[in-house]
Amino acid sequence: MTYADYPDTAKNNARKALNHKKDNGSSCGTRVGWLRANQIANGEGLSKDTVQRTYSFLSRAETYDQGKYFDEDGNEICGSIMYDAWGGSAMRDWAEAKFKKIEREKESKAMAKFNIDILGEISESVNSYNSVRSKINDAKGQEINLVISSGGGSVTEGMGIADLIANYPNETTATGIGLVASIATVVLLSADKVKMTENAFMMIHRPWSYTMGNADELEATAELLDKMEAKLLDIYSAAVYKRKGKQKDLDNKITEMMAAETWMTAQEALEFGFIDEIVKVGEKNIDLLPLQNSLSKFLNVPAALLTNNKNDDDMGNSILEKIKNLLNSVDDKFENVMEEEVMIEEPKNDDVEMAITMLRDLGYFVMSPDEMEAIHTKQKEEMESMYKKTDEQKNSINEIESVLETLGNELVALRAQVKKGVGLPSGGSAHEKVVEVKAKKNHFDSFASLVKSKISQR
Repeated sequence: MTYADYPDTAKNNARKALNHKKDNGSSCGTRVGWLRANQIANGEGLSKDTVQRTYSFLSRAETYDQGKYFDEDGNEICGSIMYDAWGGSAMRDWAEAKFKKIEREKESKAMAKFNIDILGEISESVNSYNSVRSKINDAKGQEINLVISSGGGSVTEGMGIADLIANYPNETTATGIGLVASIATVVLLSADKVKMTENAFMMIHRPWSYTMGNADELEATAELLDKMEAKLLDIYSAAVYKRKGKQKDLDNKITEMMAAETWMTAQEALEFGFIDEIVKVGEKNIDLLPLQNSLSKFLNVPAALLTNNKNDDDMGNSILEKIKNLLNSVDDKFENVMEEEVMIEEPKNDDVEMAITMLRDLGYFVMSPDEMEAIHTKQKEEMESMYKKTDEQKNSINEIESVLETLGNELVALRAQVKKGVGLPSGGSAHEKVVEVKAKKNHFDSFASLVKSKISQR
């Protein structure tokens, strides 16, 4: 849109300066400055940016305007000449009023947009097709701003919501915050303009389902999942094609990304072509605490989303602060601003204990640092004991194998002696009565004693 309703006085001032340049061959100004003079003299339409630049220049150049083009020595007064070339004071007043009006209209238009939040799971009971449809109907044709932070949910509900947004008659803008995963990505991409906060994550994967039944029912579920996957691939490919144009093997690339459960930063999503713009941190904010439980169903969750009480979340808020805000408790600040850089202090022990107590009261399972250290120590001791027993077992087996080898060799020798008729008392016969004597201790006794001792150790 351009604006050409500036006053005739401004046009005449520009013509006056142009005539001076024509008659005197003026060396004042720049090529751009004289192009602007021609635009104004001819009454051409000026863009919003040109109106702003014109006002900025004239506000500064006004200081150098002396109301005449030559000084007493006959030298050109360039400040006066170029001030008129850009329309003079008449143009300055018009440009100031016009620019301020444009900004007011812009702000008014932004305020007129209808806001819809989709935060958390998408299901028949929460963020459902019917609830979102009701909100969209309330917009009554106004432009819609959507804020989305969701780990996904029902494919059918999400597809329905995406169709509502895609078919809305006016412009829609969707901003992904914190986490936009699974079917929530389809809802995000259905808007006319798609944004993500700079530290948000997007995740795409193959659809999956819990099911039970006979073979026919399971096969029908598998076929449905295949159809859903094909539909998701079409949506993702269309989103990238819209922003990047035709690309070689795009479908194959996205198929591989879905199979691998791919997590993307906002920058990666922008570079690949899923989104249009990255929103600076601070323009939007979201509490990721309610999303933590939903992350457990995914395989490759980025560490940045698995916050603990010593780390910042994606919006720069400590988990301890989020817990306190959740309970409407006293707001304790841990931030010190030094040279425009935010430094986060380590939580004190009593603060950590308070946070643990608060989380337990809310139903979360949380272990204290001492409890975790005790478990770690116990596990370490158990592992060391297991390794020690394993070494003892290996030594016992080696001893047994050595004894068995010795006994085997002696048994072979004994069999050879019996076969040759050797081994009866010297000078005796096989029919003589042999006096029973106590047998001497041999390897069999050693073997039995060894096995017995090993068994007793267990």
